[in-house]
Amino acid sequence: MGTFERNNWIVRVLRRWNNSRSSALLLTFLIPARLALAIAAPPKPDNHYLDQSAAFPPAIAREIAEVLKKCAREQDVHIYVLAVPTLKVMPSRVEATLEELLKATRDAWLEDEVGALIVFDDESGHATMAASEKAITEFSPVSINVLLKDPRLQSKMKRSAAEKLADTVTLLVEGFTELRTRQKVAERKREMTQVIFASIAGGAALLGTASFALRKRTHRPG
Repeated sequence: MGTFERNNWIVRVLRRWNNSRSSALLLTFLIPARLALAIAAPPKPDNHYLDQSAAFPPAIAREIAEVLKKCAREQDVHIYVLAVPTLKVMPSRVEATLEELLKATRDAWLEDEVGALIVFDDESGHATMAASEKAITEFSPVSINVLLKDPRLQSKMKRSAAEKLADTVTLLVEGFTELRTRQKVAERKREMTQVIFASIAGGAALLGTASFALRKRTHRPG
């Protein structure tokens, strides 16, 4: 084989390899994008924290899990964190797929609980969150919307992923704690009002009974 023929053969092989590699990469993006339409929620974690990507240092992961468990124990508000290594979709599909994963996981994990879910994609650095339907019902849509739209949660400051996640968890815990505190105060006020009205009604009833008895004695035949 001459030099010219050998070089042509090498060029043809390289072209075929590049074409096949491009096709493989294209399929890698396209197939998961179709599968993303049927996203399933991962198993619910007992400690409220599931890091499938190992994106965060163990010490931070433990600290976040403790904060979440304490919030669940003391406030009966369940905030969960799910971190995934990659969504395996094209960049243009990341946000939509993240929202699909968020909805599927929230509905599975928070079906009967007051709380919220944070989902973080390690590959793209994108994160999103949503409150449970029960939280929206219990605290009102307006209160939940104000909490989730907190400018500090939407901050674009340059921070590490671990810092952003820790700050997000802290702000959500503080926000839900404040909502729960306000709810308890309102309940105590309602209870006090009911007690006061009950006391007034009871006093009025006793006064009426005493007045009736007095009138009967006054008009008794001599």
